[in-house]
Amino acid sequence: MKELENNHSNDAPTGGGRPGGRPLVSFFVAGRNVQDYVEEALRSMLAQTVDDFELLVLDDGSTDKTYDVMMGVQDPRVRVLRNEQCLGIARSLNGLMEQCRGRYWAHMDADDICAPERLEKQLEIMQADPSIGICGCRFVDFYPSGKAH
Repeated sequence: MKELENNHSNDAPTGGGRPGGRPLVSFFVAGRNVQDYVEEALRSMLAQTVDDFELLVLDDGSTDKTYDVMMGVQDPRVRVLRNEQCLGIARSLNGLMEQCRGRYWAHMDADDICAPERLEKQLEIMQADPSIGICGCRFVDFYPSGKAH
């Protein structure tokens, strides 16, 4: 996994003013050949009602324009990484987790969309009861036409 030298986020700190710039949440997503979906996925993550997070994005050796789309999302919270060749989703996500700096971690697939309140609601639950170690959320499937089912 290679962090890109020309990544647009290197000039701006993340972490919402927390000591050492450590974000509250590390949002992470890996994808391969998801050029048609990844921008909408990333924009839904960036539109959260909670803004104290970093967004780690990994291109897993795509052969389409996935990397270009990822790099086109301009936000100081975004850090784009790239596998020169496909390592697969498990190895890619494990590598991303090694990069997470947040107290809480949130994963999403590169072809998913999340509601703006996702992190807010999950953080409320996690912070209210420290004995909770993992928190999921509900999902809605969509047909290729965009219709929910």
